[in-house]
Amino acid sequence: MANENLENSYKSFKEKAKEFGLPSNYNLNIFQRVQDMINIRTYESGVGETKSCGSGTAATAYALSLDTNEKEFKFSSKGGDSVILFESNKILLSTAAYELEFEGELSASDFNE
Repeated sequence: MANENLENSYKSFKEKAKEFGLPSNYNLNIFQRVQDMINIRTYESGVGETKSCGSGTAATAYALSLDTNEKEFKFSSKGGDSVILFESNKILLSTAAYELEFEGELSASDFNE
């Protein structure tokens, strides 16, 4: 149910952004707190929804820490769970599993026409 609410929030935000003529090149994190876990969804410009985003999760945790004075946040995203710990308004620790989904190589000749 929480993920449906977050998806609906994203759709509503997109509609409002168009209505007010806001640019469409933004990254957006939407979250919902459920007891001691924070469900988070990440949408990135040019990509759409991603499984998770470490910098977006950290930014969300930082904003929440300013509002709540809490020092530990547990997040759940489509990419898995993570924990962000703060000390003196600085990120002390960020834990999350990762999975390589794509690997590729580019050379200078790929950019020459």
